[in-house]
Amino acid sequence: MSDKCGNCDCADKGQCVKKGTSYGVVIVEAEKSHLKEVAAGEVMGGLSMDQAFVQAPEHRAKPSVAEADGIPVIDLSPLFAADGVDVDALAAEVGRASQDWGFFVVVRHGVPEEVVARAAEAQRAFFALPPARRAAVARSEAAQMGYYASDHTQNVRDWKEAFDLVPTRHPPPPPPAVVLDNKWPDDLPGFREAMEEYGEAVEELAFKLLELIARSLGLRPDRLHGFFEDHQTTFIRLNH
Repeated sequence: MSDKCGNCDCADKGQCVKKGTSYGVVIVEAEKSHLKEVAAGEVMGGLSMDQAFVQAPEHRAKPSVAEADGIPVIDLSPLFAADGVDVDALAAEVGRASQDWGFFVVVRHGVPEEVVARAAEAQRAFFALPPARRAAVARSEAAQMGYYASDHTQNVRDWKEAFDLVPTRHPPPPPPAVVLDNKWPDDLPGFREAMEEYGEAVEELAFKLLELIARSLGLRPDRLHGFFEDHQTTFIRLNH
């Protein structure tokens, strides 16, 4: 087996890509060492950078790195304990993080590792398809789910590809709202199943977090459910 990276032809696949997850999105991103500023036509780690992806100097990322200490990391395992005695304390922790930070990281959240792994593998398989096969499920103005590779920042094309989908168990919204229908590649076995499985798991997690937020506000746990059950616009984006 070669050590050469199949994703970008760099010399060491172990140093090329890393994966991470957030609610409803699986992310595969290039290692920071590959994201250097280059002029059009230069070669970067075996990759040539097209002018279409090069930001003007005034819009490029600044070299300084902002750091923050103490970002809340919240253990959700009390949600799954038989006695449930620590749920109120957990809700208070979520409330403090929401007020003080506006976001937090959750661990032991109940989304099975194998579900995340299947979604990540399905994503890699999709973006490894030839361009014509990816384009076969491209999104359009009329059909807004599917493959997309033309996002722009400051009028410069983003160096990424994306695939958007929505959980399928929700009823379509009433007219004149836009109906978001998923597009699935016909020739990629297991892709749809892996994404639907992952979507259901993280949506279940999202409702658990919503209940904790409601508890932190002194409300009954399901008080906010009605705002998110029917005709919601939750979607998943795969980024490459």
